[in-house]
Amino acid sequence: MQNSNEHLNRYKIEKMVGKGGVAEVYKALDRKTNNIVAIKRLTATTENARKRFHKEYRFLRAVKHPNLIDVYDYIECNNETYMVLEFVHGKSLAEIITKHKGILSLAEQVAIAANACRGLEVLNAGGIIHRDIKPENIMVNDNTGVVKILDLGIGKNIADQDTSVTTTHGFIGTTAYASPEQGRNQISENSDVFSLGTTLYQFFLWEDYSPFFAQSNYATIYKLINEHPTPLYEKIHKNRLSLSSDNAYKRISKILRQAMEKDPEKRCQMNVLADSFCSISNDLVDASRLNDTQCGRVTKRMTPEFKKILDDMRLQYQDEDLIPTKKLSRSTTKSNRPHTRRRQRQIQNKSFPSWAVAVACVLAIFVFVVWSQQGATTTEKKKITKKVIRESPKKTIDKKKSSSIPVKRETNKQHNTQQPLITGIYVPAMKSFDLIISDFIKKCNIPGGAVAVVQHGRLIYARGFGYANKEKQKLVEPTSLFRITDLSMPITAVAIMKLIQEKKLTLNDKAFRILSHLKPPSGKQSDERLSQITIRHLLEHSGGWDSRQKGEPMMTLSRKAADAFRTSRPANVTTIIRYMMGQPLDFPPGTKHVRSHLGYCILGRIIEKVTGVSYEKYVAQNIFKPAGIKNMHLAKTRLRDQRFDEVIYYDYPALRTTSIFPDETKQITRPYGFFNIQEMDASTAWTASVIDMLRFVMVIDGRGPQRDILNRQTTALMTAKPLCGWQDNFYYAKGWMVRPIERNWWHSGFTVGSSAFVGRFGNGAAWVGFFNFYPYKIAKFSLILDQTLWRAYLSTKSFPEHDLFEKY
Repeated sequence: MQNSNEHLNRYKIEKMVGKGGVAEVYKALDRKTNNIVAIKRLTATTENARKRFHKEYRFLRAVKHPNLIDVYDYIECNNETYMVLEFVHGKSLAEIITKHKGILSLAEQVAIAANACRGLEVLNAGGIIHRDIKPENIMVNDNTGVVKILDLGIGKNIADQDTSVTTTHGFIGTTAYASPEQGRNQISENSDVFSLGTTLYQFFLWEDYSPFFAQSNYATIYKLINEHPTPLYEKIHKNRLSLSSDNAYKRISKILRQAMEKDPEKRCQMNVLADSFCSISNDLVDASRLNDTQCGRVTKRMTPEFKKILDDMRLQYQDEDLIPTKKLSRSTTKSNRPHTRRRQRQIQNKSFPSWAVAVACVLAIFVFVVWSQQGATTTEKKKITKKVIRESPKKTIDKKKSSSIPVKRETNKQHNTQQPLITGIYVPAMKSFDLIISDFIKKCNIPGGAVAVVQHGRLIYARGFGYANKEKQKLVEPTSLFRITDLSMPITAVAIMKLIQEKKLTLNDKAFRILSHLKPPSGKQSDERLSQITIRHLLEHSGGWDSRQKGEPMMTLSRKAADAFRTSRPANVTTIIRYMMGQPLDFPPGTKHVRSHLGYCILGRIIEKVTGVSYEKYVAQNIFKPAGIKNMHLAKTRLRDQRFDEVIYYDYPALRTTSIFPDETKQITRPYGFFNIQEMDASTAWTASVIDMLRFVMVIDGRGPQRDILNRQTTALMTAKPLCGWQDNFYYAKGWMVRPIERNWWHSGFTVGSSAFVGRFGNGAAWVGFFNFYPYKIAKFSLILDQTLWRAYLSTKSFPEHDLFEKY
């Protein structure tokens, strides 16, 4: 390969590492970043090959995930085409199966399977079908154990009707691993599920060939469409199973049978496959901790290149010292001694008469029933006591200390026995976050959440906890979208401050002079004080509306506003603002601080008036784009309109209400129609992942290394003391709560179905926590959330040096 232009000279070629029918792959050094990369050179000369090559690049650019290869560049020069990719030091599943047969424990195999499912789940959720999943296209990193999905060259966007690339030469994919519908030259949303199921079936059996392999392509396709492989559990020899892994093999066999259904409609979804392997992985690791002998055997079988797979790669994993079970005492570990193990094997191999087993079972049942009747009352009392403790936090906490001030370092002595499943990259140094956040979610009965942490500009932790969708058993990922509720206010405040920095606005500009085109309802006179409201008043929540007395207009007056202007329900944001222009203010502007969604929605209209573009577009182009954020969007009110990567929001089960939408006649859960969130764009409506929210914080925190979009003077103005409503040591500035002594900024947001917190702290840290439930019946829940995050941070003894922003 020739470095024939200036662009290619950036890379120093070291050696060829792979060659296929249409491309060659080289290992190279990026002279600019000093990183090792892979350069893929297209060798095929057909137009279809070129289209597929470029399609692979577009797909990789569109979808980012730790289990997918990163793409850095696409180069065309001198009739040659190249792609610069992430270089993975590792082995494919094909190589592991053929050259390292039996090297992995079942727990390690399941961990690899779960990660492969996760990568494909994200790909499929984005509408992309891989179409060539096979052992050669699943890579396991030698150093970290991270799984990567390779080769999207024949991938297809399921919504793309252009078939010119895919059908010219008939069958697409590798016949032995293709889905039955591919054998008929068709494609479905679940095609990758079948291919991955076939690959994993071969992987778990350590077989050299696919179960559908035959001597000819015709015979292979016939088997693919008409024959069912023997269930995996039946092919596993019973002697190789321990008591714990026997059940695991049954579960694996069941889920693979569902994945390899011939009918795409009956086939399980990729997220179900991923969650199933994640659950099996969790149970296998828990079982191995209870069986020291088995754990020792597994460790001895692990080679250096794979011994970190469970630690660094598995979706749910906790250190042994964090497991909420008692450690074995010296007396209970005698079974590890050689002579004891021999005696155990003798006992296990000895057979007992069936009548003796039956008698023992009857006696056990009798004892259990008697014990249950005697202990029922005591058990119920314990349950009630635990519930009171869980739902009634101590009331001796100083409210002033709720403002993101560090709490005393303490050890969590009591743990729940059932922790929520965790997703994301496991970071051993941050294990306190795994445990403390898991306990918090469990005790507060929250279905799911996500937490991310930055230290000195580096993303060091990003994990998902529990369920994004309980009904479908879909787990929260670090990249899952949440409604961030009132955390939308800092975003709007930054947009206003940027316009002030550009001298398009000032803090003292009169809000309704800018919005002079808006008029109150016919026959209504505006309060004279309305003309006194400035942009500063709106930013500091001192505009004159007291939601504590009359409720929040954006949530409660939608129907009245629509009726006043004789427009369809629910009213849009402009209609509600105009309606409120005809209502008296509750206090003179600038004299009282009361949080107001209406005030921030007015700021959104000011942004639109000054810039000439929609609020959403301005923020996306001028705030999010410089921060590298591509997946923050305004929320939709109805469940049916949610984005595919957004969590489901939950409320207390008995609390249902009438929808604000007149076409919905049935009672609905409050997160999906109690109020019209999509019209509260500038105050409440943004959705984000915890990772992207931290990207936003990094470009406005005044610390670097990212380039800030606000200069120091503007940042100081944004965090300066307000006109009113400030305490001695903290206050609400302009879009942020501020504690000036520690240089801490933070904001919280709570509404039905959503809880959110973001904090930026003077010690170089920042963190975000999002959750899909607001347990408002728990007293001072916002304080508990704040202090939980602080406790997890202060329990961390040392912080890693890596930066996970590169992985997401």
